[in-house]
Formats: sequence, C-alpha cells, structure tokens
Amino acid sequence: DILCNLTGTLRPGRMTMVLGPPGSGKSTFMKVLSGRAEESSTARISGLVTFSGKDRRSVLPVKLCSFISQTDEHHPLLTVRETVLFAQRCLYGLDQFPVPPENMESHENLLKFWRIQTELALVTSGLMPVANQIIGNELIRGVSGGQRRRTTCLEMISGFPPAVFADEVTNGLDSKSVYGLCSTYALLAKSFEKTVVVALLQPPPEVMELFNELILFCKGHIVYQGPVSGAVPHFESLGYCCPESMDMADFLLQVVSSTGRP
Repeated sequence: DILCNLTGTLRPGRMTMVLGPPGSGKSTFMKVLSGRAEESSTARISGLVTFSGKDRRSVLPVKLCSFISQTDEHHPLLTVRETVLFAQRCLYGLDQFPVPPENMESHENLLKFWRIQTELALVTSGLMPVANQIIGNELIRGVSGGQRRRTTCLEMISGFPPAVFADEVTNGLDSKSVYGLCSTYALLAKSFEKTVVVALLQPPPEVMELFNELILFCKGHIVYQGPVSGAVPHFESLGYCCPESMDMADFLLQVVSSTGRP
C-alpha cells in the first residue's frame, strides 16, 4: 500500500504543510484528495473522503480542488496577465457564447469583475511589475523561474477554488522565491477562507512559520498531524531531541528517516 489507514481533517482558512522524505506518499496523498488519482487494475482507492460532509463521488473533487504540479506549462508568447485571463476564460467560458441583448449589461459587469480579480491577484502575488512581460521558455527570454512558478499558481487558482493542493511547487526556487510563493498561499487561505495544502521537501524556518498545520508522512503513514508549533514538543516527548543547531524541518525529516533514533 502507498497510503495506509489515514485519518484527518483539512479545515478552511488554514494552510497545511505536508512534509516527508521522497517516496513517503506525499504526492499520492495530494492527488487522491484533489481527485487527480485514477483507479485502474493495479491501483485502487478505498476509504471515505468527504467535502463538507459529502462523499467525494458525489461532489467531483476535480471541480472543487485545484492541483498545482511540479512543472510549469505555459504558452511562451503570452504575457503574465494574458495567461491568468486566459485561464479564467477557459474556466468560465467567458465570451464563448452569444449574449442576449437583455443580458449584455450583466455580462459586461461580470467581465469587469474578473478583470479586477485578476489585477488583485497580480498585486498580491508580487507579479504586477512583470504583468506585461511574456512568460518565455528555454529558448525565448521571459520572466524569471520564480515569477513563472508564481504565474502557474495564479493560473491554477483562477476562480478561487475552495481547496488548493500544491505538490512540491518550490523545487528549483531560491529561498526568497519560496517565501514569496508561500506568502501568496497564506494570504489566499486567510483572506478568502480557502483550504490550502502544500507539500514541501525541505522548507527553511521562515517558510515553516507561514503554515498553521503540519502533516508528517513516513512510508505511507501519518506520524504527526497538528499545529506546526506542536511538532517538535510532540517528538521530544517521545524521546527525540532537536539539536539547537538544527532547524525544525531537518529535525522532523531525520526523525522519520532510517537514521532517526531517540
């Protein structure tokens, strides 16, 4: 089994970190909850997953949850603003069908609302200074890697879905970009009462402080779920001592690794 007997709750308005060594089941956990894991002859999903008390099979998690993967896939010649607007138009089908004359005013107001929402998202994510720059790629000069990653996040949270799952989206970014990206997630969770779950590998201390909750994985099992501030005291009560020279993330990963010992 990749995931074994998991039980827990993810609450709105809170940002949860999923931490664990490679191969511990973090990505599978994120995909199952967000509705991106598909069953087959060799893979089966069992157990009960509910959204506000409703079974996942009746609410279609893929429609409620945004899943942000580890890769950036954009049209290189679109600007940052155009990329986010295009995502919104694809999501809501804006301008795809003829609008009756009696509904034209409401339609125009809706378009204005989405434009304002886009501008707000660009400001809060720190992308406004590069909003009119093209995305670019390996062959075309565009925005930086960190800015492209943040654009991916804005694109995937268009429409402000109730839940956001981000799977190790900080890979390859410097510490400043990681902090900026996670700050955007924290603002989304707090300001709009969204459920935000982010899987990270080795977050620095300043990033750990942005999170409210922590889920620690080890070989498909949850070994800790609770407030970030309570993780170290919990393991110290079990006999694991965190050295003063070691930050929290490194300590927790050492505990669940083969070298971890009380």
